[in-house]
Amino acid sequence: MSTFEFDGFDAYSLDENLENGQGVTIEYDDGRRFTIHRAGGANKRFGQLLSARMKPLARKIETGTLPDETANRILAEVYAATVIIGWEGITSKGQPVPFTAENVVAFLLAMPEVFTAIRQDANNLANFRREATEIAAKN
Repeated sequence: MSTFEFDGFDAYSLDENLENGQGVTIEYDDGRRFTIHRAGGANKRFGQLLSARMKPLARKIETGTLPDETANRILAEVYAATVIIGWEGITSKGQPVPFTAENVVAFLLAMPEVFTAIRQDANNLANFRREATEIAAKN
């Protein structure tokens, strides 16, 4: 194995604690926040669970016959189990909604555009960079 420490790739230097530990908290709208892990990278559970859930459906995926609703539900369930680790400010009829995997799935399916934003943030390397943690620690 190489002992080189290669220069010039700081943008790819990620903090595993952000990817798969404490996570990062991102505000989406007016005080509504989600704490997320990375969808991939150091968060190995994400890929493992997604593969396990999709494997029985491989034939339908290959033939393009897997209904979108089924794929979205599976992805929401995987995100609820492995990516979204907390939320703040989520309400229904003015009352706080408890953070549970079941409630996360219901939210993601009811709010597909927010789910899209969460997926984008969970795949955005900038949210999990080591330098972001170091800058926050200095402030």
